Amino acid sequence: MTMRVRHHHHGASAPRTNATVGVGARDEGVALIEFALVVFLLITLVFGALDIGFRWRYSHEAVGASRAGARIGARLGTDRTTDLNVLSTVRTSLDSVDMLDSLERVIVYRADSSNGRPPLSCTHEFGPSGPCNVYPASALTSPPADSNFDADGCMITGATYQNYCPDVRDVDQRDADYVGVMVVLRVGSITGMYSDSTVQRYSVMRMEPTAK
Repeated sequence: MTMRVRHHHHGASAPRTNATVGVGARDEGVALIEFALVVFLLITLVFGALDIGFRWRYSHEAVGASRAGARIGARLGTDRTTDLNVLSTVRTSLDSVDMLDSLERVIVYRADSSNGRPPLSCTHEFGPSGPCNVYPASALTSPPADSNFDADGCMITGATYQNYCPDVRDVDQRDADYVGVMVVLRVGSITGMYSDSTVQRYSVMRMEPTAK
């Protein structure tokens, strides 16, 4: 009688077939694609957050500069040095945070109310009109000089448009003007993923009783 002995191979894995190898490689490829997509999405979000934060900072400083300018405009009223001091104040405010080079223009205007935006006609870069004075960045690249303003308080040379000289502003407290100052800054992309844009921020204040 012949006995057959069976040999058991414990722990031995089944041989890998070509189909098994193909599935594994395909899974690895899908995983790599998913990883690349996730990394791209994360990078986009991080860069986007950086640019948004950068733009927010410019927006914040533009508000501060416009508020400081409007405060001066409301206090000095019809004084011939009003716009001179408005521009000097805006310049100092932006220069203190290294943003003067980003300035595009400053608009001094008559607002309809305490939160009134500039008239649309005043914000047309190449054809402003209406109750406003539009000063380009070149008018602020150096401290504005008193000699560059006439007896009415308007700039003799350098302004893009002027139709709201200090001498015509109403300081009578029964119907005093609301004077507004808009600051327009050019904002670049620090990551290069987005195109350059502008930030326009304005502040409005009513002429004070002490305004001249």
